[in-house]
Amino acid sequence: MNQIHQVSLEETDVMASFDMVSLFTRVPVDEALLVLSHRLQQDETLKERTSIPIPDLCTLVELCLKSTYFQVVLL
Repeated sequence: MNQIHQVSLEETDVMASFDMVSLFTRVPVDEALLVLSHRLQQDETLKERTSIPIPDLCTLVELCLKSTYFQVVLL
């Protein structure tokens, strides 16, 4: 809130605020993670492309899908 007090707006500017609760409301995240894990285990060339273990890849994707954060950037 302190940052907003320092912003000067032109007459044509519009301020907006959005509350995001769930970005992936139509994606069953847990099911998607199971499919991803299965697909990665079936991928015979995965080790040629990355040395990251499958459980770690799945954890990274889970982090992306379940904890997306936004930051307001004032230009």
